[in-house]
Amino acid sequence: MLPPASKKYLLFLFVSALFVRAEDAKLSLPEAIEQALQHNFTLAARQIELTYPNIQLQIAQSDFRWNIRPNFLVEKRQNEEGTATASLRGERQFSPGTLFEVSASWTGRENNDNGEQVALRLEQPLFQNFGKLSAYRYVDEADYQVKIAQLRFQRETENLILRVVNSYTMALNQSERLRQEMAALIRAADLVRLVEVKQRQGRATGVDVLEMKMLHQQAELRFRQAEEQLIQSRADLAELIGRVSDQLPELEELILEEKEFPALADAEEMARTHRPERKQVLLAYENARRNLKLEERELYPDVRVLGNWRPVSETNENEWFAGISAGRSVDLHVTKLQIEQEQNQVQAALLQIAATELQLNREVLQAHSRLQTLEREMEIATSQVMLSQERLRMANGLFPSGRTSSVQLRDAEEEWVNAQTKKTDVTLQQVRARYEFWYVLGLLLGSPEPAED
Repeated sequence: MLPPASKKYLLFLFVSALFVRAEDAKLSLPEAIEQALQHNFTLAARQIELTYPNIQLQIAQSDFRWNIRPNFLVEKRQNEEGTATASLRGERQFSPGTLFEVSASWTGRENNDNGEQVALRLEQPLFQNFGKLSAYRYVDEADYQVKIAQLRFQRETENLILRVVNSYTMALNQSERLRQEMAALIRAADLVRLVEVKQRQGRATGVDVLEMKMLHQQAELRFRQAEEQLIQSRADLAELIGRVSDQLPELEELILEEKEFPALADAEEMARTHRPERKQVLLAYENARRNLKLEERELYPDVRVLGNWRPVSETNENEWFAGISAGRSVDLHVTKLQIEQEQNQVQAALLQIAATELQLNREVLQAHSRLQTLEREMEIATSQVMLSQERLRMANGLFPSGRTSSVQLRDAEEEWVNAQTKKTDVTLQQVRARYEFWYVLGLLLGSPEPAED
């Protein structure tokens, strides 16, 4: 049977197929991200798996609630009177490790010689198992697994957002490239017709005709390639947001706005505060230290204070008992080896913290530098588009009169196409770089900055 979450996503696919999109309906990048977070099947499966450690934590915490065990027994033996026994036992563990147990029973016999009994039992460990550290060892371990699972899920969610951004910008890139290649193909066809007319007039050679036909063939090939890559990128995006390709609407153009980004020093501090990887290694270090303390306690004797009291018994007399039990292993060689192993775990966790700090500094520096580099690339790409456009205009004006060759015209055409493609690519790289910057800082989820792109 499918879980409710899976039914919801299947219903989403079914309902989405019933709607006919309006011609002007377009999907923006923030909407694509939101749909991926809500309807991506892989993320939904990870969210279900996130409940496993939470359930395990609740199981571990149940040891510190009252555990009630009722029991009822009726028996008849040969040559003996029949008896009926009803009992109720309750026990609870407290944070110092104290175990408290209360039990009550009633026994009924055929000769009406009935009896009742109430007993209280107390057990308090000392030294080895005393205190919350030992009593909550399984709760603390389960809580650690919950926190680690939550951090991993956060990172998987952020990775999904980056994949959506990459697929979205890739689809936009291919869509713009397809438009440019279509325009280039039309211009190439016009040039072929023009040079054929000039050949018939004796103002162009056969080589000129071959040059223009080659330009047309190259433009046609680029158009087919752009068309194929657009289909692939749209299919990737549709899969990420829980749709099939036919259900994916047209994508909204991205408008890159001016933004203020934190300085490098501030960005590094933000990353140290918010990055899930750093939180994970810090949690691993604390968990290793806790396990070391628990293992060191194995060197202590296992001493327990015991006490029993029966305020009600079949003899109608109070009965009580108090004592101390103690024990320990004589051979401590294995325990010392386990302590050494836990000490190594603590050292390894410390080294992992240092490695993560260096990683964060490097990634923040690279992401910050990437933003600045792309700003300069955008300035150059914009200037290059204006320059190549002017060169193509001049070449088109001079070619009919023979003042420029077909080779120069073809080069100008290719330069114009490449300049447009480069500018589009730099624009979309800036969008990706902005999302990656907030990802490196650990602020991609819930951060208003990326959502405005």
